[in-house]
Amino acid sequence: MYLFPNGQATERVVRPRAMALAADGSAGLQDLTWDVWDSQHAHATGTEWSSDCTPTCASGTVHRAPVTITLSRPLEACGLEVFSSIRYVFPDGAARPMEPDEYTQTFATTAQSGDFAIVCG
Repeated sequence: MYLFPNGQATERVVRPRAMALAADGSAGLQDLTWDVWDSQHAHATGTEWSSDCTPTCASGTVHRAPVTITLSRPLEACGLEVFSSIRYVFPDGAARPMEPDEYTQTFATTAQSGDFAIVCG
């Protein structure tokens, strides 16, 4: 069972300790510790970091927050079994101001409303 960060099959990982969340390098996860990784779901705790991009993403202030992530919704993509959903949960008040305490990213083999497309190769 794999995870395709940012939907890119060429970046497939298993139990990553860190991963980028934005192609421009303005957000990511680090210090991930996995307590579950099976064929149906995976669960980890770690730290989410992101730039506030003020005045630019490269020179903005980097904010860090504890986060719990859950991977789910296995599907076949690019000839591999992958998780297609990532749920992020921040302890109360840990998320950046104006950001939700929890949210979910979903990936699909074809672009659908609200989903990120999985890209093979």
